[in-house]
Amino acid sequence: MRSALCKAPSTWTQYKTLLAKDLKAEFRTKDMVVSMGI
Repeated sequence: MRSALCKAPSTWTQYKTLLAKDLKAEFRTKDMVVSMGI
């Protein structure tokens, strides 16, 4: 039980970090597209 509880937050943190990186990459791509005039 304890190890599972300890594991969950770190997994959630990793997930949030990946999600944030994904969103940043998406915004960067959109900015590039807009600046290129497409």
